Parts: sequence; structure tokens; C-alpha cells
Amino acid sequence: MYENTKTKYELFHDQHVYQDTCFPMTQQFCGIMKDHVISLPPNIGVGYFRYISPSKHMELYISDVTFNKKSVLSERTCRNSYSISFCFSDALEWGNPEIKSRVLLKRGECCVYGKGSYQAENYYEAGERYIGIGLELHPCRFQPVMDCLMEKKVVSYFDRSASNIQKLKATRTIESILSQIICCNYTDSLKSLYLEGKILELVSNFSNEIILEKYSVNKQNEMSISDDANLIFIQKIINENYAKPLTISELAKKVYMSESKLRAAFRQRFGITIYQYVLDKRMEKAREMLEQQNCRVRDAASSVGYSNMSHFSEKFRKRFGYNPSEYLKNF
Repeated sequence: MYENTKTKYELFHDQHVYQDTCFPMTQQFCGIMKDHVISLPPNIGVGYFRYISPSKHMELYISDVTFNKKSVLSERTCRNSYSISFCFSDALEWGNPEIKSRVLLKRGECCVYGKGSYQAENYYEAGERYIGIGLELHPCRFQPVMDCLMEKKVVSYFDRSASNIQKLKATRTIESILSQIICCNYTDSLKSLYLEGKILELVSNFSNEIILEKYSVNKQNEMSISDDANLIFIQKIINENYAKPLTISELAKKVYMSESKLRAAFRQRFGITIYQYVLDKRMEKAREMLEQQNCRVRDAASSVGYSNMSHFSEKFRKRFGYNPSEYLKNF
């Protein structure tokens, strides 16, 4: 699509589907598609690869696929941009066949790759669902961000071994923005405007929350080993009681901390307030129920501690960009 960008895909073990699947994916980089979904043929699997380019020098890739049998998707490319890969499923795995090195990205993790020419293989086990999002950072639009990534030494390269890959943890804010992009229900020009704004918001938050915050912590302010262990314990309590959460006072007593210290330490450790952590946990569990189980919205709300449906719907929409019934329908 842009100068010095050339990419070609091949699906090993299933060469006969090249025309239906891999050829359209390759055309994404030729300026033909602005927002296009490429579905897997039923004999290959279920799911899709999606390419979004709401404006010049702005590209996003979304994949949500389950293959019927073990498969390898080969990618050969030459890019002048950086790319950020986010994992939304249990894991994503790829590697460089030339150096026989594989990278395993787990749910909630992301990594940044530098520009250049490379060959990569994406690995898919039969029957496993893989959800990933890729964001391209083009120098004409995002050079300051690229400079920051280089300065902080978080950029990885395909010609390096997996042990040298810099894995980062996506914050809940970033996960929320990614969910809103996936669930966008705008159309036509409003859709392009919305997606462009969300991608800019994603880049801004990524730069601030992951890059700047990660490396701006003063070591003198690092908490003790005992305090860190206490916070992990508090997190475990919240995870087990999110439907009927304990009060700050009750949590503080369990680890012999003052309420103010617990609030501050929790935010420092997890980058979010206790209240927001509980709220996010409830919404994530409700979303999982709507996606993975054949349950009603009211049942999902009740399971995560909500008796007021309008209150539940308001919180759910704020988190994912859809109210629960709309999300269930679109999913």
C-alpha cells in the first residue's frame, strides 16, 4: 500500500486455497482494500483475517481464526514501518524459519518489531482459536513514537532469537480500545473517522502507559518484597470474589495495611485502582459468559453481581463500546 512495502502470504499444507485466502491477503498491501474481511473457507476452518486502513499511513490487522488441521501461514515482507502485535487469545506463535526460532506470545502480551525485510511463519494447531491484532507505525505519521521505542530499547527484530524478544504487557485501557475497534458498529465515513480516532488513541495510550510509564518508575519507589506479595494476595481475593467484592477496609485488614497505603500500592503495582480492577473483572467475566456460553444477558449480569440491568448495560457499554445484547448479536 505504501512505498517500500511488499508482502506475500502462503498457507502451507493447503496450497489449493491460495486464490481464495492468501491472494486477497497479499492484495491488502497493494492499495486495493481499505476495510476488508477475508473469511476462511469452510473446508479450511472458521474465522477471518481483516485489514483496516481508515486513512493514509494508518493500518490495522485483525485475525480471529480456527483451522481444521495444523497449518502454517508464511509471510514474506519488506516494510519501512514498525509493527505492534497484540495477543487476544490464549497464545500466538510465530517464528523465523531461517534461524529456527519461535516466539510465543500469551494473552494480554504484545511486542514491537522493527522495519526491514523478513520471512516469518505463523503456526496454528488444529481446533485452537487464535485472535491477534497488528498495528503498523509508519514513519511519516508516527516517527516520534518510533524514536521513543528505539530509545527505550523495546524494538525486536525477526533475525534475532526468541530470547531477545521484548514482550510487553498491554494495560486494561489498551485492551478496552482494541475491543472497541473490533466491535465498531459505525458505517461509511463515520466508521473511518471513528477507527482513525481509535487508532490514534491506541498509539497514544501505548506510548504513555506501556513505554513511558514502564521506564519512568524510580527504583527508590519500588515496593518491598512483602508488600508485593500482599498485593498479589489481594488480587487473588478480588479475582475469587468479584461478584461480591470486599470493601477496601476489609481488604486492608487482611494484609495489615492502612487503606490509603493499600490504594496507592495497588495502583502502583497494577496501574489501576481497586475499584476499576473489580469493575473490569466483572465486565470481562460477563463478556466471557456471553461469548462462550448460551446464556441470557440477565444471567450474565446476575453472575457478576448486578441486579440492576440498566446499570450493568451502562458499565458494559463503557468497557466494550456495545451494550450486552448488541455485543452478543455481533459476536
